[in-house]
Amino acid sequence: LCLDALARLAQGPWGLMHRRVLDFGCGTGLLALTALNLGAHRAVGVEIDHDAAQTARKNVALNAMSGRIEIVEGSWEDVTEKYDLIFANLVASLLLRTGSRIPHHLGEEGRAVISGFSAEQAGPMEEFFAALGLIPVQRESRDGWGCLVLTRSRLTAAI
Repeated sequence: LCLDALARLAQGPWGLMHRRVLDFGCGTGLLALTALNLGAHRAVGVEIDHDAAQTARKNVALNAMSGRIEIVEGSWEDVTEKYDLIFANLVASLLLRTGSRIPHHLGEEGRAVISGFSAEQAGPMEEFFAALGLIPVQRESRDGWGCLVLTRSRLTAAI
């Protein structure tokens, strides 16, 4: 679902050219790597799991992207900048516990791709992020999983 959302963002009027990307909970680094391959300028992947962070670093190096993707082992306290695009593909409980940090790191006209929750949890996720000032510009579900693409205002809602 995140890859589909990324492809739509890259092909739509918002585009990925010159964008800075944060892949929070980056796992293998796949979303950051794909974002750069689709036109993003730089990416940071943040991963709390040591082994996953090491795997992400290896994948970045194997794809010759070490100069454009930084993998940080840590959590939200290690995120210090604002980004045009934020991925948070995390379980629902973690999104609800830490998702309030997303607006602090999202650029004014940025997009956040939120996934990792069940399709039944999409409503509560949407309500949670709406209370933080983020509104959905896209909703997707497949095989029981949900994904939301969020932005700050309806004025910038065109994907």
